[in-house]
Amino acid sequence: MVKAKRKMFPGIYIVLALIVAAVALGFYGNRIAAQPKEVASAPQSPATPTPTETPPPEPVATPPTNETLSTTPVATETTPATG
Repeated sequence: MVKAKRKMFPGIYIVLALIVAAVALGFYGNRIAAQPKEVASAPQSPATPTPTETPPPEPVATPPTNETLSTTPVATETTPATG
């Protein structure tokens, strides 16, 4: 009795292609999404930070201390006036 060769369904190739696509998107997906889209009609100004850049922190105003609020004169060296 001769067995007929059964044609294999190419499903394994589809699964492998999906795995390769998922791995490729995992490696390169963030790089593709991070690139800003260039629009010729409305160019971005370089002063505007991109979403990946963080703006510098704002300087925090320190409250005045007792030393800066005191009204006592500061002792300075003065030369006595001769004359």
